[in-house]
Amino acid sequence: MTSPVRADVCIIGAGLVGCACAYQLAKRGADVIVLERAWPGAGSSSGGMGGFRHQFADAVDTELVRASLPIIRELAPEAMSPRGYLFVAETAAGMRELEAGVERMHAFGVRVRMVDTREIAKLVPGIVTADLLGGRIGEDDGWGDPRLVLERTVAAARDLGARIVERQNVIAIRAQDGHVREVESAGFNVVAASVLVACGAWTADVLATCGVDVPIWPYRRQIARAGPFPALTQIPMTIEWESGLHFRPRGDDQLFSMPNLARDGSLEKAPASRGAAAPLVVDPRALSWARQKAAARHPAFAGLRFVESWACYYEMTPDDHPIIGAVPEVEGLFVAAGFSGHGFMQSAAVGACVAELLTDGAASTVDVSDFSIDRFRAARSRFSPSVL
Repeated sequence: MTSPVRADVCIIGAGLVGCACAYQLAKRGADVIVLERAWPGAGSSSGGMGGFRHQFADAVDTELVRASLPIIRELAPEAMSPRGYLFVAETAAGMRELEAGVERMHAFGVRVRMVDTREIAKLVPGIVTADLLGGRIGEDDGWGDPRLVLERTVAAARDLGARIVERQNVIAIRAQDGHVREVESAGFNVVAASVLVACGAWTADVLATCGVDVPIWPYRRQIARAGPFPALTQIPMTIEWESGLHFRPRGDDQLFSMPNLARDGSLEKAPASRGAAAPLVVDPRALSWARQKAAARHPAFAGLRFVESWACYYEMTPDDHPIIGAVPEVEGLFVAAGFSGHGFMQSAAVGACVAELLTDGAASTVDVSDFSIDRFRAARSRFSPSVL
């Protein structure tokens, strides 16, 4: 039998969060090994829209984004495009919902403001505003290139000695007498004092192998690319508040994100309940819906032809916020998952926070204690839903 590999920390999952944690732990001198069942970014990290925003109802979300951006810019300065995050609303109810958060966000320093249809037309030249009442713009928001950020993070972690091992499917986490003992993978076992599970939508399955139940489940997101649209390369990320249609530039092209459709064709606005994940294939009905909505919103999108489309998973929790911290019933076992669509924008700071938790006993970059798994077990979550 092959002798086990030894490390201070074994991380399961080489997405943005797992690799950010590996990088920060390696900076602190920890001996880190990361096990990835495919290759870095093979899950959701390479498949999302790459948005980052400071517009949140809860200050801790904004703090994580704020703390992430300098780390990302140090690793990949050319990856970020701070061109704004524009929500547009068609209804009075939508406008009230957008306006309701402005004062609170101002209180924790977010540059956000309401805009009328004339300004929307300046921000997105040619956009149809006849059915809009207004919107909200986050001026320090935008998007980045998750793949590039991940590549740079992986390289930086490896330069510091972290071992990122591809094509090592984890079979089980083994615990003994209430302590984490080892991680069994397809190729070898890892003995480590600490084990961090950061494998996104698959986190619950991995933790279940050692008898730990966490409320994290996959929820499909669908994205398509069309173009070129050279006149629209400088527009902000634009989101229809009521429908959930997103579009933003990628080079001369545009990326479009669309919601799932229920069986009757209606919008599935809320994340599916636990255990109800759709398969990772794009629904042709959703593409048809996106073509119609996009064409109605901007004349440049008339006759839209998608050159590619794909699906990935959000990793959802009951309150749309991550679980970060120790697993109480197994000493040495930690989790950082359930980011509900905010993983890219928060991952770099989460890496720093997790490294602090594991080496210092508490996070100092951002206080993430409210993200403890205990909030669900005690039914005391204080967070506001924030999926987009």
